[in-house]
Amino acid sequence: MQSLSQKEKVKKPFWPALVIFLALGLVLIVVCSEKNLFLFNLKPHESSTSSSIASNSETVSVETYYVPVAGFSSSYQNLNFEEIKNSPENGDVALQIVIPLENREELLSIFQLGDFPLAVTTMPRTEIYDYLNAHSDIVSFLPWNEVDFRLKTLKINGTSLWEKQVDLEKYPLKFVSAETKDQSQNLPQYSSQNLIHLAAVGELILSRGVAERIIKYNDVLYPFRKVNAVLSSADFTLATLEAPLVENCAYARDTMVFCGQPEYVAGLPFSGIDLVSLAANHIKDYGGGGIAETTALLDENKIAHVGAGQNREEAHWPYITEIGNVKFGFLGYNDVVPESYGATSESAGSAWAEIDEISADIANLRPQVDVILVLMHWGIEYTNKPSERQNEIAHAAISAGVDIIIGDHPHWVQGVEFYGGKFIVYGVGNFVFDQMWSQETREGTIVDLFFYQQKLINVSFRPTVIEDYAQPRLATQEESTRILERIWETSEFVE
Repeated sequence: MQSLSQKEKVKKPFWPALVIFLALGLVLIVVCSEKNLFLFNLKPHESSTSSSIASNSETVSVETYYVPVAGFSSSYQNLNFEEIKNSPENGDVALQIVIPLENREELLSIFQLGDFPLAVTTMPRTEIYDYLNAHSDIVSFLPWNEVDFRLKTLKINGTSLWEKQVDLEKYPLKFVSAETKDQSQNLPQYSSQNLIHLAAVGELILSRGVAERIIKYNDVLYPFRKVNAVLSSADFTLATLEAPLVENCAYARDTMVFCGQPEYVAGLPFSGIDLVSLAANHIKDYGGGGIAETTALLDENKIAHVGAGQNREEAHWPYITEIGNVKFGFLGYNDVVPESYGATSESAGSAWAEIDEISADIANLRPQVDVILVLMHWGIEYTNKPSERQNEIAHAAISAGVDIIIGDHPHWVQGVEFYGGKFIVYGVGNFVFDQMWSQETREGTIVDLFFYQQKLINVSFRPTVIEDYAQPRLATQEESTRILERIWETSEFVE
């Protein structure tokens, strides 16, 4: 018994030491694991997989902006967000609205409504475009990336999403959703940095009565002083310079042979005009030499030009430029007599509007650019109705690959047309000319073309009226209504 007791006395101190040793080992394992000090990984795949899953499943806020729209010829300009939001409570819905079926829930959330009033119609989004153009007194709200030029963009609380300086934090038509990072990358993300604004105006004839006023006031900028700020706000502005600018151009009160002094060119950069078409029926009034002087003068003043040259090849040269990472190509053609003013292989002149040649030019240009815009000098004078010949040329050009056509020469505004998913303005009216003898010949319009990257998303018109034989100004509201109605009378909004 005594020997056993002695053995027990020897073993008793071992157990506390073992417990302490194991505890220290466990602490060491935990610390090493936390500090990643092991040379091997107890769970070799779990860490990276878990991190990847967490990253991909992490939610982010995605903002979808909506745009108020109406038919192209609608008289609506601006909507009030609070009035629409509160209309169910008031029980009075003066505004007729159609809602895209696919976006109904998001719009309910935006307007903080449980349901829309009975007066609000719902239909598939694809049907809304033609429906609105058939009912100009009805409005809708579309996701920004579903809007295109076929509808008129309205302002909401005085703000348009197509303004580069728009404050997106305050923009009211915004739906915020929680999406995974993967999902958000597949959704269109709006940025005002992708907006491009082109402006187009009608004919400039810096001769006769216009020249008389320039001389009278001793001011070569006089014709442009009331529109220069408006035109300069665009990223790129187009016009038609119908008559040459040449040395020793004598002023004549009553003449149909037009020219302007070289110094008159100063009005173009002053007003923000970047490109002119010389494809016009008076461009060769002073012969091939007049065309050569004019193109050299434009080059000197960094004004691009298309539509005329010292031979057919030069007259048909396109102008290509990059605006906001989008490549634009421009061409100009004349379809107004005399045909002898057309360029040939051996003589100067304008690019004649032969459909085969237009198609060939477009085929050569199409692979080089994202957007093709053609300036056409065509049609019958003093009517707002496009001719069959204008229709024929326009449709052929679009079938060949043109995106936008801007026309002039009739000295009146003319209708617009949607054709083949593209846009045609048949006549923008006079811009700087002395035809004060009728209201219609005093009228014109600035056509504003808004692109999101290379997509034409909106077209709007700012009518103008010529004063004092030379000086266009923005039209009053009453004048604008009359001018726009003359355009809508002969327009085709449904293909």
